[in-house]
Amino acid sequence: MRKLTNSTGAIDTSPSYAPDGHAIVFNSDRGGSQQLYTMDGNGGGVKRISFGQGQYSTPRLVAAR
Repeated sequence: MRKLTNSTGAIDTSPSYAPDGHAIVFNSDRGGSQQLYTMDGNGGGVKRISFGQGQYSTPRLVAAR
């Protein structure tokens, strides 16, 4: 087990792996409010994917059909 996120002062929670195990979606307040982010399975390539005014929680990645 190892820590994948490294954001000073932010709370990163609710990780969920993509079905193929290559991506993780999680929520974080690192941008000032609770938003959704993705990252590579090894912890790199963090990208914010929500930009709304509300709070986003309990993220989940699903397989494309």
